[in-house]
Order: sequence, then structure tokens, then C-alpha cells
Amino acid sequence: MTPNWRAQPATAAAPRLAGFTTGYARMVHGILLARVPHGEVDDLVQDVFLAALRQLSALRDDGAFGGWLGMIARNRAHDYHRRAREWTERPDELPVADRHTPDAPAALDAIRALPEAYRETLMLRPQGKWQ
Repeated sequence: MTPNWRAQPATAAAPRLAGFTTGYARMVHGILLARVPHGEVDDLVQDVFLAALRQLSALRDDGAFGGWLGMIARNRAHDYHRRAREWTERPDELPVADRHTPDAPAALDAIRALPEAYRETLMLRPQGKWQ
């Protein structure tokens, strides 16, 4: 059962929210990873949880917390792309972090080229959300 945070001020609910959102961090990460560059994901994950804390009183049904949080993540990804940014061409050879295989950037590019419904499903699967 989802705790009722709406009855509390955001500052009082924050410690409980922090513990509960740990279960949703992978979901939010997967949603963002399907939509924004890898290097931006960690900052946006934090933005999503901060926005959720600020907007907690807008949550009408505590049981809808996961879907509500997912929608905030999708909106943050859309906001990221709306901002005017200077884009540069990606070099052919990118340094690969130790935790990724050399094929990871190509796999992410391929997944991001799919329709939105498939993108999110494929990104959440390795995150462990639907195992």
C-alpha cells in the first residue's frame, strides 16, 4: 500500500518519500534513458524526484504514484528537448565507460530510433522493472 503523503506538508513527507522512491529510481532512469542522452540522465532523475516532492499535493490517488512519477519523468525528457541547445556531431569513436560494452552507444541509438512505446519497454526491461 502506498503511504498517504498528501495529508502531510512536503517537508514532513520528504524522508518517507525518499525511502519509497528508491523502488522507482530504476523505472525513472529507464524512462529517461530511452529519451535523453546518457550523460543527462542522472541529473534528470534527480530533477524528477525533486519535482515529485514539490508537486506531491497534486497526486490525487496514492495508488497511482508510480504512473504519476513516470509521467513527470516523461515530461522532464520533453522539457529537455524543448530547451534550445547547441548540438555538435557525435564523434565516431566515443570513450566507453568500464560498465558498458563497446556496443552500448550503438544499441542506445537503435532503441531511440524505435517508436516511443517500444523504446520505453526495451529500456525498462534491463533496468529490472519487469523481470
